[in-house]
Amino acid sequence: MSDPSHFGTLELRRSAPQLMYPNTNTLPTTGQPPEFETRTSIISFSYDTTRTVQWDTSALRYYVKPPSKADLSYGYNRFILHEDKGRIDPVLEAFQRAKNERGTNLSNGVVSWRGVITKVLIAPYLERDECEVNVMYVNGTLYFGQYISDDELERKKKVSARQRKQMYYGYAFESYATSATPPLPQASTSRRASGDPLAGWGGDVNTNVQWGNVVKLHLGDTQLLIGGEVDCVEDRYAGDNEAGNTRSFVELKTVGVGSQNSPYYSQKLLRFYIQSFLLGVPQKIIVGYRTDRGVIRYVETLETRNIPLSVRNKSGAWDPRVYLDWWQQFIIFLRNIIQQTQDRQPETVWRVKFTPKVGTSIVKLDDQRVEEVVGGEDRVGFLPRWYWENESLSVNQNGVD
Repeated sequence: MSDPSHFGTLELRRSAPQLMYPNTNTLPTTGQPPEFETRTSIISFSYDTTRTVQWDTSALRYYVKPPSKADLSYGYNRFILHEDKGRIDPVLEAFQRAKNERGTNLSNGVVSWRGVITKVLIAPYLERDECEVNVMYVNGTLYFGQYISDDELERKKKVSARQRKQMYYGYAFESYATSATPPLPQASTSRRASGDPLAGWGGDVNTNVQWGNVVKLHLGDTQLLIGGEVDCVEDRYAGDNEAGNTRSFVELKTVGVGSQNSPYYSQKLLRFYIQSFLLGVPQKIIVGYRTDRGVIRYVETLETRNIPLSVRNKSGAWDPRVYLDWWQQFIIFLRNIIQQTQDRQPETVWRVKFTPKVGTSIVKLDDQRVEEVVGGEDRVGFLPRWYWENESLSVNQNGVD
């Protein structure tokens, strides 16, 4: 049970209910750290080169040891970067398939992308860059949708050449560290001679292509269904809905050489940890340390479950109990506000803003802003109409008014 005294009081400012962030330097007086569990991916899917969803593992990649001194600028002139509004549709379609094929259900839970849940969890620790999330409440389930305005999407497409190249380095590392087929032990060194950018290159970068997984888990008292990209697996993938199949998942990251000495490195590790914690990546986060020119100097393997201990007593230290307690309080706050005011309008869209060093606030969107969310597509709020109608039919069949 969370301790309410750990949080600022709920107050109304300009008609927007707010919840203050907890003091991140003070641990909750009750509760235990969240236990790390290997998840089970209930279903996976692939995005192809045109960003079309395929219900197979065609985009699955296998981890291979990247070459020393890999040049992360290689292939930059052929880089294809996909940017969109991050619609939740693939997660919903995966959920619908799992319902039909296996009877998977979700009781009064939360459905979203991993990236959105990560933003919520780390919000109390952020010192800059506010973010916003759209929320809908349908049949007892909360749906969290990424909010990116058209203007913001345009800004993301017009990043500076330097920013774009820094972004590319991370994707290039994924190419060097993955293969479309399981690696052969005897070939692990022969194709990875240093100095040749083609040695170990896994193919040109097209971020349309991704392998996604949907996992079901509990975070505190809340059941979650989340989707997220998986960079690669080690050795083999056990198959959809096989118990513990996330055990082979591997996360790939790049950071600048010397960044470990920065006070912000602990926050970077917080993000690494939560992303892996949510999808159930228990063992391997492979981190490539690169120069400003994009040359890999060395590679380190982090074990996810050991990261919280590694930041203890360091600058920017954090504790999983704080973000878990914050999550509990946030979900209670959100449900209370929505249930008190939504009445019988499940098509209502709410926007939640996370302000660094302050807290979170929630507003109900007016018709004009809802239309902006719909974006001229066949939707009810940010949910695709086909899903909305399926949910409405389910409620009617069960006799819920």
